[in-house]
Amino acid sequence: MSVAETDAEPQQIVVEPATERELVQAVCNYLNGESLAIDGIWGPLTDAAYGRLLSTLRMQCRSPTGNTGDMALFCELIAKAGITGQPAGTFVGPC
Repeated sequence: MSVAETDAEPQQIVVEPATERELVQAVCNYLNGESLAIDGIWGPLTDAAYGRLLSTLRMQCRSPTGNTGDMALFCELIAKAGITGQPAGTFVGPC
């Protein structure tokens, strides 16, 4: 290692966190085959795609937007699918 490398200030990378709406839009697209714009705008297309995603995940009887336990399960299901490269519905909830 050179002196310049050891004396250098660590770089900070600033990344804007995605909004929850953008996360849902991305998940709908990548795991459930939707074609939404990932723009953070919750309109009728995002709402319908979200409903289809909840059905595919068998979470239509749960409320990820109103219950933290349901949100945790929703995040677990989409994380498992994403990490394993599987489509939505490979891992499912209780409904």
